[in-house]
Amino acid sequence: MSGRTPEEPVRRRLVLMMPGFERVPLEAQCRRFAREAAKTAASFGIGFECSPAEISGDECRTARFILRARGRGWSTDTEVVIYELARINALYEERPLVTRFTTGFMSLFELLVTGAAFRYLCDGWRFYLFYLFPFLFLLGAATCLALLGLPFYLHDAAHLAWTLPALLALVLILLFAGKRNLLPLTMDLWTLTTDSARGRRPELQAFLQAITRDATARIADTDAEEVIAVGHSYGVVPAVMALAQQPVRDLSARTPVGLITAGSYLLAVARHPAAKALRKAVAAVVGARMAWLDAQSHTDPVNFFRTNPATALGVKEGRVPSIIEVRFRQQLTPETYRKIRGDFFRTHRQFVFGVEKRSAYALFAIIGGPERFSDVAARPGLSPDWERYENAPSPKGQDKAD
Repeated sequence: MSGRTPEEPVRRRLVLMMPGFERVPLEAQCRRFAREAAKTAASFGIGFECSPAEISGDECRTARFILRARGRGWSTDTEVVIYELARINALYEERPLVTRFTTGFMSLFELLVTGAAFRYLCDGWRFYLFYLFPFLFLLGAATCLALLGLPFYLHDAAHLAWTLPALLALVLILLFAGKRNLLPLTMDLWTLTTDSARGRRPELQAFLQAITRDATARIADTDAEEVIAVGHSYGVVPAVMALAQQPVRDLSARTPVGLITAGSYLLAVARHPAAKALRKAVAAVVGARMAWLDAQSHTDPVNFFRTNPATALGVKEGRVPSIIEVRFRQQLTPETYRKIRGDFFRTHRQFVFGVEKRSAYALFAIIGGPERFSDVAARPGLSPDWERYENAPSPKGQDKAD
């Protein structure tokens, strides 16, 4: 112990988690949370214990459990609520493959015509390459297949009658076959992007509104010391919309309310000219002066690296997000990093996975540890040590952790 005055840790916290665009059932999300939290706990030399999850809800399914963290002289209980956003994936995956392919490209062209794609280039060239990926993939596949059929065309043009349908069928197989082919998921994501901006698909809008109502009610009813909403990838959109509600903003004047956006997809939607409601929500959150930590990484193409979301949208009044640049190489073992670096969607998920080395950004240590989120966001990042929480006085009636 260094002799410094012990600091009061956070004892009780509420965390609302909005996952990204991936069809992972709620039960699997809970198992992933427990697994990755344990990995982080080992890196920080603390204990994490998750209670059994209580799954409920009809309009929007949620899993609720308690994450108890124990360190030297401190204990923090975090009520975690995970929302099942996989329902959104189901809305798009249930459509015929040709429809998914067609609407995806229509959305890509819409983003080009409306100028959103050009704004992507201004905000982050890596994300712009992600935007171009479907075009480049299709162009490359068509070019290769056309070259393979060239000998038939030169020999007899009549071969076009069977080679062209064959080439089209092969392109469709390349596009949609195989579990590891992520292009169908990507095409659904672009359709979701324009649907979200324009308020299309009543079932989607009803689901997002149900999430907002549920999150608003939980935040308004909590007696926790602080509240943190966590949005990963597309999950940032409903997270921002929830925190922008007036009851949440009113509560933030009395109880600290914060936001973690990790690998944020926010600007992909907000840059569409029709996304006025989302841009207004960003302005409301910033204007309420909530602590906002935006985690970004140059390794991940599905985020806007070194771009402040509030500044990019022209929001100046209030407390703009703090940016933390995450280097996955520095928080993982060389073996783990080599495994994930070639899979850009797995790399994208690393923001909400556990760390194998103690680092400034470790999601589970932020939402489960003793530090106040306002301090983490202001720094930005976790403190290099938690010695100041040792031997902190326990609240009346509460035993100190072992």
